Amino acid sequence: MKGETLQTRLSRFLLSYRITAHAMMGLSPAELMLSGRLRSALDLLMPCVKIKVQQKQLKQKETHDTNRILRNFFSGDNIFIRNYYYSPKGIPAVIQSISGSVSYIVIVGRGQTMKWQVDQVRARLTDTVFELEPESDLVFLSRH
Repeated sequence: MKGETLQTRLSRFLLSYRITAHAMMGLSPAELMLSGRLRSALDLLMPCVKIKVQQKQLKQKETHDTNRILRNFFSGDNIFIRNYYYSPKGIPAVIQSISGSVSYIVIVGRGQTMKWQVDQVRARLTDTVFELEPESDLVFLSRH
């Protein structure tokens, strides 16, 4: 640092002051004024955080995609729909049509049609049918 002019020393001091985070606000004066960080020589030595975040996101997506259960149903498939109101948890139904990329029109009970999303639909592999009591008919199924 010897042999530097007063202007160089002042510039270095001001740069270090402007990039140092304020104790109360947690942001540096440069971030407050310019809405972004000033880069110093130390920033050039540190790895880019953006690349690290992108790599972690890619890894998370790959893990999600390998553990994902893809559920596709077609017209006429026997299914159980999720029952949030009373027991049993699954009510037998049949897919009438596909109404969107993740939603289906299903026929429940005595011909009542309802729209359900794939998250509330499970495949019915056996022909198990639960008997519904007449007083607890499908009136409680409407979620809206």
